[in-house]
Amino acid sequence: MSFIGKNIKKIRGVKRLSQSAFAEIFGLTRASVGAYEELRAEPKVETILQIAKHFSISVENLLTKELTVNQLYQFDIFKEEIVKAGGATQPVGSPAQIAAPSRAGIPIVLRDLVAQYTEHLGQAQFLDQLPQLEQSQSLLKADRIFQVGDETIPELGILRDDMLLCKSASIKDVGLYQAGSVFLVVARGRLFLRMMHTDRADKIILKAGDPAFKTIELNPEEVDELWKVTGVINQRIEQKTLLEERVNQMEKQLDEITEKFNQLNKSKQ
Repeated sequence: MSFIGKNIKKIRGVKRLSQSAFAEIFGLTRASVGAYEELRAEPKVETILQIAKHFSISVENLLTKELTVNQLYQFDIFKEEIVKAGGATQPVGSPAQIAAPSRAGIPIVLRDLVAQYTEHLGQAQFLDQLPQLEQSQSLLKADRIFQVGDETIPELGILRDDMLLCKSASIKDVGLYQAGSVFLVVARGRLFLRMMHTDRADKIILKAGDPAFKTIELNPEEVDELWKVTGVINQRIEQKTLLEERVNQMEKQLDEITEKFNQLNKSKQ
């Protein structure tokens, strides 16, 4: 068996499509989509080609590997929002020279790309290679979007794989922010997710929400980029809501009743 069923379920989660809505796009029945996801059947070749084309995913990847949420972002699955070209947007008030992408979008730094991001600071060409959310189509007020890695702040609901909406901030304005404000700081070749505490004038104090990560003290000159977290996009898409579960159960029961009714009619003929 291929991974097509699991990937269909993952795609539906990302796109927030019910089984019925997904089926309608490709001229299928809800029961067929359910069978694919439960690994009881596989779609026809024509259907696989349609799915791959519609979501800009290669047939090979769709069939041979279980795709992650990270990969789905890179596959332009949000194709109505990810841009291919545009103008420039320059973050302001940055502690150092922050590169601006040559495309009119908000760069998305996935957690697997953080090491490359810190390595290529100041390089607009690298930013152009990142997935980008088109600003003209989005109400999000952000200069960068970072995906949360191992460093989390559970008490604020910031967990692994969430997307952080960030605005560029300036070191000289640190004292103006309320203690406990959440920042992403690029320093010492790393990216730190911490809550800001400004009880010392000569140091930037960054306290972790997770006790597994220590408090960081930085000299202002050590900071390469400073990002104020202004919002969070929750990425825990695998957890279905109770309503969605009930709708799927009802649709499945309706399909079973319809099938029995059809069989009964045939037996009477």
